[in-house]
Amino acid sequence: MTAVTSLREDVNYAQGVTIGSVLHTDEYSHVEPIVYNNRSGAMKFMQTPRTYGNSFLGRMFSMLGNLIVNPVQNLKLLFHKDWGKNTIYLLFMQHLDSTLTFKRGFGNRLTTALGDGPAPSCHIDASEDVTERVERITGGKATSSTIEAAMGTPTTAHILGGAVMGESSDQGVINDKCQVYGYANMYVCDGSAVSANPGVNPSLSITAISEWAMSHVSDKDSD
Repeated sequence: MTAVTSLREDVNYAQGVTIGSVLHTDEYSHVEPIVYNNRSGAMKFMQTPRTYGNSFLGRMFSMLGNLIVNPVQNLKLLFHKDWGKNTIYLLFMQHLDSTLTFKRGFGNRLTTALGDGPAPSCHIDASEDVTERVERITGGKATSSTIEAAMGTPTTAHILGGAVMGESSDQGVINDKCQVYGYANMYVCDGSAVSANPGVNPSLSITAISEWAMSHVSDKDSD
C-alpha cells in the first residue's frame, strides 16, 4: 500500500466511489487506486516519507535520503490541510502461492507464521514502478505505510480464513452453506469463511457467500 498526494490546490480526488478501477500489471498482479473523503486527513499520520528496500537499514537509509533531498515537500505533506482530498492510495495485490498461518504468541497474542511459498514482501518492483508513474502524472509526492517502512510487513485490510468451509468438521469449521459444524443455528458469513485470498478486494465475494448462505435459511414460521 502506497499513497501519492498532490500538492496542487485545484485537484480533488475525493469524489465518486472508493475503488473505481483496476490496473492489471501482469497475469498475477494488479493495482486498485483508492480514494477517501476529504475528512480523512488524519490518515497522513499513518504514513512516512517514501521508503524502499528489503532490509530495515536499507529502508531507513532510503527514508533519510528522501528527507534530505526533499525536505520542503515532506514538510508540506506533514502540514497538508487537504490530505484526504488530494491523496490517492495505491493498493497493490497479487495472487501467488504463498500463505501465512495464525498462531498464539507471547502473552496469548495472535501472531502469524510463514506457511507455504515465499514470504510476502512490501518491496515489489512493479508496485514501485506504478507509484513513481502516478507521482509524475499527478505532480505529487509518494509516501509509505509506517508499518511497512518500520517492519517491512506488507499492509492488508483483508485478513481471510480462520473459519473456512470444508466437507466435514475435520476439514473446516463450516459447511458449504456457512453453517458451523455441530451447531444448528450458528453461521459464519464474513471474511473468515473465505479459505484463501483471491488477490482482489474480497468484499463482493463475501457478500455473495453471505447471500448464498441466507438463501438456505428458512423463513420464520408465520404462526
